[in-house]
Amino acid sequence: MPEISEETLKLLVCKYLADSLTEEESNELDAYGAEHPQIWLLIARLQDEDQLTSDLAGIQEIDPRSALEEAWEMINKKNTPFYKKPFWRVAAIIIPLAVVTTIIALQRHRSVTNPKNIAHATPPGTRIGGYRAILTLAGGQQLDLQDQPKGDIAFQSGARIVRTDSALSYVPVPLPYVESQQQTPVQYNVLTTPRTSQYSIILPDGTKVWLNDSSRLYYPTFFSGADREVALTGEAYFEVAKDPAHPFHVKVNNLTVDVLGTSFSIRAYSDENNTTAILLNGKISVRNGQHQQVLSPNEGVSISRENKWQLRKDIDPDSVTAWKEGIFYFSHADIATVMHELSKWYNVEVEMRVPNNQYNYEGEFSRYVSLSVILNYMTNEDVHFIREGNKVIVTP
Repeated sequence: MPEISEETLKLLVCKYLADSLTEEESNELDAYGAEHPQIWLLIARLQDEDQLTSDLAGIQEIDPRSALEEAWEMINKKNTPFYKKPFWRVAAIIIPLAVVTTIIALQRHRSVTNPKNIAHATPPGTRIGGYRAILTLAGGQQLDLQDQPKGDIAFQSGARIVRTDSALSYVPVPLPYVESQQQTPVQYNVLTTPRTSQYSIILPDGTKVWLNDSSRLYYPTFFSGADREVALTGEAYFEVAKDPAHPFHVKVNNLTVDVLGTSFSIRAYSDENNTTAILLNGKISVRNGQHQQVLSPNEGVSISRENKWQLRKDIDPDSVTAWKEGIFYFSHADIATVMHELSKWYNVEVEMRVPNNQYNYEGEFSRYVSLSVILNYMTNEDVHFIREGNKVIVTP
């Protein structure tokens, strides 16, 4: 397709965010995005209100002329998959500039701007995920955190619940409001992420937990007694606050992960056969009534429903933490594994008409580009993808 000028691209992005593209303009942006998928990452960042605030705060530290030249060269660089490392290194420069130019262009074209539509605009293809979660309080009340204001949103036994950007924090209530935690009944809350979403939480002891999509964390509003214990279904990454006097335990399926203070990941989806724990720092023990495995850094263990244990060594840390950084990370992944991950995040049904283990995929993709962009990169002479509504059919 003919190259788009910088000014034209700015205008197309602005009208896209305002949900006011004509059919011809939409086709033009789609065609540009097919050749330069980096643009969808920029658009996704512009759609995130919290990220937008953060990006604007960093603009003063950027040299606009040199950064814009570098950004424009990177966006228009052909035949380079957007998941390659150089793009991520300059993304921090590109995105604030995209914010500025978009705001300027919006001011110039106010007639096409409808503020109500900006938050709901999404790239072509299946809706992109984001930061959403449902908080269930001790009394059963459910709060959609996307609808809650920043700041205090609730009070539970022994803690204030505070929403900050894309995270939830439990702030212990100091004396004299709670004279003694021993006299205060422990209440339990549940944080649930739907498909296409992720969220993070800081527990009352300072432990940080990142929940992947379709996950559920059950935890007390404050920790009392000798141990700290939570329960998980789905996938989460933990950075446990050190407190040797009060060991941290994660209950998952019929397993217990024992922790002193460390960083690790657990994956335990109900529709998957294996429960997997991977350690990055520190030391953990994974046990059930029949077996126990102590892990060292960059080791993992997978336990099947049939109680078969498999120890894994020399695990790449990036493969463990990529999802919480907004990246799909695939290393020697067969097509069934890739499509399973995509189906959860983009909330689509997948029908496989090719052998599951016939192809291996390597690479990193942003979780905030449209599904169409990823499928386009995966298409080759042996594998094709057909979209039928909310279904993706994988064919030879």
